[in-house]
Amino acid sequence: ARGCTRIANGDTLYRLPPALRWQDEFADLVSGVNCMADRFQQAEEELQYKVRERSEQLIRSQKLASVGFLAAGVAHEINNPLSAISVAAESIEMRLYGLDGMKSDDGREIMERISMIRRESRRCGDITHRLLDFSHGDKAGRVPTDITELIREVLMMVQHLGRYADRVVSFECDHSIIAEVNAAQMKQVILNLIANGLQATTSGGRVNVRLMEQVDSVVISIEDDGYGMDEDTLHHVFDPFFTTKEAGQGTGLGLSITHRIIENHGGTITPRSNGPGRGSTFRIRVPKRQPQSTAA
Repeated sequence: ARGCTRIANGDTLYRLPPALRWQDEFADLVSGVNCMADRFQQAEEELQYKVRERSEQLIRSQKLASVGFLAAGVAHEINNPLSAISVAAESIEMRLYGLDGMKSDDGREIMERISMIRRESRRCGDITHRLLDFSHGDKAGRVPTDITELIREVLMMVQHLGRYADRVVSFECDHSIIAEVNAAQMKQVILNLIANGLQATTSGGRVNVRLMEQVDSVVISIEDDGYGMDEDTLHHVFDPFFTTKEAGQGTGLGLSITHRIIENHGGTITPRSNGPGRGSTFRIRVPKRQPQSTAA
């Protein structure tokens, strides 16, 4: 009785010792109480994990929303000047192209510098467009889509990335799985995660894409055997402008936009890794049917 009271008061680690050496009804009672305590302990651990996970998602969503407002303002302010610079550079480049003397060393250097201005201003413009997409989200309709075929189409695009020809990307699913999604956005999500997985691996590395159907949702897991992530990276991986890539290799917006797309679909995306050098997994869960207010 004292042991049961102790467990009921919250000491879920405590277990009742055997009451007697015989296997009678008291022994069965002790076994049943200990089994109940095991379930209490497991339920408490699962609840704590879910509370922690939901709290992190809420904090991340609030952070993304705040950065979204900032990104919109910044992007609007600098987008027009960038467009003007790009157009002006292209116009100057076209006027200088046919002039005498432009084939000299100085002329070629001038053309190269103007071309660099045009190219880099367009690159900055692409970043501002992505910032606007991140801040506003895409309100395009969502229609029933074959997720299996969508993933196959993305893999067809990945096959043409020659610098990753020495990696292996696997996907096996022999039946259609339908969900109401924005196909263009989901392709962006899958392509971004597969590309990140390929970048995280070395020659001979593998990226596995798994698709599972549940009662009310679709689960997509993208797993690589690459560099992996530490706890700090896992905590900040969806933060805007956070990146572990070398300078010039990424803007740190890809996973932020991916998170926003999945969140707008009413789904979740969860990163997992056993540590540096032990690979990473991104698990996406989206509902099969969107609420009537957001469906196409």
